Amino acid sequence: MENEIKIKLSNSEFQRIIKLLGKPIFFKQKNILYKLKSSFIRVRYEKDKIIITFKGPRKKSNKINSRKEIEFSADSDKIIKILKELGYQKTLTYIKYRADYKFKNSIISIDKIGNQKYIEIEGPTKTINEAKKFLGLDKYKIETKSYLDILTTK
Repeated sequence: MENEIKIKLSNSEFQRIIKLLGKPIFFKQKNILYKLKSSFIRVRYEKDKIIITFKGPRKKSNKINSRKEIEFSADSDKIIKILKELGYQKTLTYIKYRADYKFKNSIISIDKIGNQKYIEIEGPTKTINEAKKFLGLDKYKIETKSYLDILTTK
């Protein structure tokens, strides 16, 4: 199970978070998404890796986003051909720039997608809540949509 929260940040909040965490080292991720009924498959090109992820339906909660996640790496992008042969259609392709920080047994990620900025905290619920408090994000609204939903709904 993947447990995470995502919060949209204004430019000033983004700068404040960077001051707390330190200078980010962003890396590029190309994401290709294939929507299923209540889940999706993501093919991610990151650095010199290809990572394939199945994301199951989201469990209903307004505090922590939880869903089944199955992830593996591939040596070639033939997965795209396999998905096409299975009848899946690309739903969305987008570029994201991400910087990761370690916080206890969790990962804090700062994401830039176009002119939008988000912070994600992934790990055990207790550590997610500790990181939220450390970052001064206790009162901020948790984004419950995936990037697929954010980027495809108006």
